[in-house]
Amino acid sequence: MLVTQAEIVSNCINNKNFSTSLIKDQYIETAELQHVKPVLGSDFYYDIVNDESSYSTLLNGGTYTTSDSKTYSFQGLKKTICFFAFFESLPYIFTQITNQGLMQNNTEFSNNVSKDQRADYRNTIYSQAQSLMNEVKEYIHENLETYTLYSLGTDKSETVKIIGGLILGKK
Repeated sequence: MLVTQAEIVSNCINNKNFSTSLIKDQYIETAELQHVKPVLGSDFYYDIVNDESSYSTLLNGGTYTTSDSKTYSFQGLKKTICFFAFFESLPYIFTQITNQGLMQNNTEFSNNVSKDQRADYRNTIYSQAQSLMNEVKEYIHENLETYTLYSLGTDKSETVKIIGGLILGKK
């Protein structure tokens, strides 16, 4: 995994008391396998995972200059993954599984948001993740000579399905 629960909370949640334990490793893995790996391609994705130190700017973001001498900045792949992982975590944060079934969190000092409000919030998070991913892709496209393993999102060798929270890979 390229990010930690603490990084997700730091990047996506403006409540310093939010418990990192609500964001499970499986949500991070799902985010990487479902939203990042298909864009980067298997070879490039696994090279990044296995050799993070060689991809510092890609992972952490920064500024770059295009071939036509324009300077841009981007947030980096880690922040992108944080937003995708938060997106994947939200259904499980909104509800808790108990031995009595699925329950919504509720206290005497708060009100639950509606189903539509939850959907809107989740869509907003997904939109932010997509915007960040577009920045990452623009950076990669400007540096294709550096990122020779990038397959322009054409990797179809592996599909991933998530059923009941289980990550199922198929070759």
